[in-house]
Amino acid sequence: MKKGFTLTEILISIVLISIIMVFLTKLLIQVAYEKTNELYDTANAINRAEIINTVEKDFFYIPLKSLNCQKNKNDVSIEFLNNKDKIFRLSIIRNDNDTFVQYSNNLKTQKWKLEKSNSETFINTNKIKYKLITSQDTSINNKQYYALQINIPVVVDEEKIVNNTDSVLDDLVFNFYGEGVDYNFPKVEELNCN
Repeated sequence: MKKGFTLTEILISIVLISIIMVFLTKLLIQVAYEKTNELYDTANAINRAEIINTVEKDFFYIPLKSLNCQKNKNDVSIEFLNNKDKIFRLSIIRNDNDTFVQYSNNLKTQKWKLEKSNSETFINTNKIKYKLITSQDTSINNKQYYALQINIPVVVDEEKIVNNTDSVLDDLVFNFYGEGVDYNFPKVEELNCN
């Protein structure tokens, strides 16, 4: 009786091990791909929260008076005027490779970059909207108050915009509140930024 392996058994073992290694390599590549996307998504989520916090903080004690939205190809500039007549500017700058959000108040200018992960991340400048809600207070003062919401869509994957499955969790959404005497907006409920 011979002890040992035949050449056929060794070849079958090598083939089986090779197949297993191919599947393990594909699995490791997919895990690395998803980890990279998670890092970019986390960085972008932090940037979006910081942008919203920075802009809304400037108008917390000094109400918004008016806004002007201008679009130039892929770039958008939204100018805010508070009731102390100071101008604040939020700019979205898109080029072929990167998307930047820049915010300037009278003291400083801040700039954030929305990182591209393995999927496409960009701001959809064609769908920027703002919504104005007014209400009449029934208290003694009988004042009118307003709430203004500006929605700047951030699209994480271009296919999602085609299928209308974009998540609003990625969007830059700014909320402003004040008394009716402070605002000077068009009497329209929802407007696009053109």
